[in-house]
Amino acid sequence: MAIKKLRIHKRLIDVEADERTLRRIMRVEIPEVVHVEIELKE
Repeated sequence: MAIKKLRIHKRLIDVEADERTLRRIMRVEIPEVVHVEIELKE
């Protein structure tokens, strides 16, 4: 019987950016198996 391991790698990126930069970040292609959370703060 094979044992599968789930590896979780968390990264936090804090970016101060204008609207143009945020739009470019949102267009980055990310595989469906990758979970991404984006939080916008003022």
